Amino acid sequence: MLNYIKQVLESLLSVNELELGPWCIEVLSMLEMKGGQVQPSTRRCLILNAWGHTGILPGILGVVKSSPNLETLVIKGKCIPPQVSLARYRATTYLRKHKLDLILSHLKTIKITGFTISILSGEPMLTMIQILVKSAKVLKKMVITAEESVGTSSTSTTSTDLTIITKTVITFPRASPEAVIEVG
Repeated sequence: MLNYIKQVLESLLSVNELELGPWCIEVLSMLEMKGGQVQPSTRRCLILNAWGHTGILPGILGVVKSSPNLETLVIKGKCIPPQVSLARYRATTYLRKHKLDLILSHLKTIKITGFTISILSGEPMLTMIQILVKSAKVLKKMVITAEESVGTSSTSTTSTDLTIITKTVITFPRASPEAVIEVG
């Protein structure tokens, strides 16, 4: 399966806009964890539909790393069906072990939507956001939109959690002095 996904991505190297589904991100996470890489492409827009768990982060960062001309990155969280995750490793360990010095010279817009507050406010998701913000040299805008967790009924809890996420994210060093970060 890993080789098949690599072949498909290699056949799409010159596509300007690419949208990948959750299973593809899962497989890319496994590829990245095994030391594999996706060939660099000329894509300018990347839309990633990812399961709502942290095991997908190596796949996301791997495909972003292979997109040096990227201008727009959209990461859409999806509810994870029970017992389907292929990624059985710790993304935090991956992020600590691998020096992820991304050079994102063209990335202007980042949108992260659909993840629950509990996923967004935890590690390694915050580390991924920090890596993206510090690597995007011409970033104009990052928009993070959180979904309420199932069973969350308190608006004040949600508001407090969003405030904590906002306070954390705005302290991250930014490569672009013009970057505006919105959390909602």
